This record gives sequence, C-alpha cells and structure tokens, in this order.
Amino acid sequence: MGTVAASETVVRWQARRSFRYLRGSAYWFGLAVASLALAAVLATVGARLFGYFPYTMYGGSMGSAAPVGSVAFIQEVSAESLQVGDVIVFRPPSTGEVRKPMMHRIVSVEEVDGQRLFTTKGDANDSVDPWKLGLTGEGGRLVFAVPYAGYFFWFFQTRAAWFLVVLPLVAYLGFLALRRIWAPPGSTEAERTQAT
Repeated sequence: MGTVAASETVVRWQARRSFRYLRGSAYWFGLAVASLALAAVLATVGARLFGYFPYTMYGGSMGSAAPVGSVAFIQEVSAESLQVGDVIVFRPPSTGEVRKPMMHRIVSVEEVDGQRLFTTKGDANDSVDPWKLGLTGEGGRLVFAVPYAGYFFWFFQTRAAWFLVVLPLVAYLGFLALRRIWAPPGSTEAERTQAT
C-alpha cells in the first residue's frame, strides 16, 4: 500500500515537474520572440531617427551586396550626388501601372540636354536595365544591409505568424499577468518555494 502511494506521488511529482518545465520553456520562448520583435522595432525607429529607412529585399538581383531576405538601410541623398557604383532605390519608368520600387546599381551616367541619365543594373543580372533614369530631387542610396533580418519581418506579416505565435503568446502572457494580479497574497512566493 505504501509502495503504491509512493509511486503515485513520484508520478505526480514528475508530471508537475514536466508541466513546470514546459511552462518555463514557453515563457522563455515568448520572452525571446518579444525581445526580437522589440529589438526590430527599436532598430527601425532608431534608424529613421538617424535618417535611414529600412527596405526589405524580396528579390536576389543585388547578389551579395543586399541578398534576398536582408533588410537594406537607405539614406536619402540628392540626385546630383549620385555616382557610378552607388546602389539606389527607384521606381522603374512605366507607361501604365505604377511599379514597385526596386534596388539596382548605377553602372553609367550620361548627360543629355542638361539632364543626367542613369543606367542601372542588378549585380546578379547579366544585362543592364532597359531604361535610362532621369532622377531629380532626392532619392535613396544603400548604406548597409543586414542579412536574414527580412525573413523575420516577412514571417510576422503573415497570418500564420499571428495565429501560431503572436496571438498564443499574447494570450499566454495575459494569462500570466492576470494570474499574478488575482493570486492571493503570498501564493506566488509559495509556488516559488515549491518549485525549488
């Protein structure tokens, strides 16, 4: 009889220990994800304060200079200051619908009728772009790129990320917060003592 009771106690203790381990793992995982998200937000806001704008690379045309999945940081500069070798962000000329911005390198500059025309090319592309850019005012020039950071931004823009990570994490952290608020005085201290 005593042996059965002892074994049941051991099983309960192991189950409680496993639950505490899972709960602790979920807490630290949630904390890590929240910390990464906060760091990403702070980095983006901080970059903007210093005049840089994040640009997520969806294509691989720039090769190692700004690989697909990276976040490129762009600085606004005057069109007059652009030179051969600069990597710029621009909207391709279009006669119809507005095209998305793209990032390519300036490979040549020529002056026609007092206007500077830029020829661009992706580092990983075999041929130059089929247009001449007449840029005026201010535009974006690549300063540096952070590899793989774009995947993080992409993931958290999807519904799967919200349903699988964000919402469960918010619910779990909310549950922990409410549990601490509604817990009777001294109960959290008692739980800590039991855990040790």
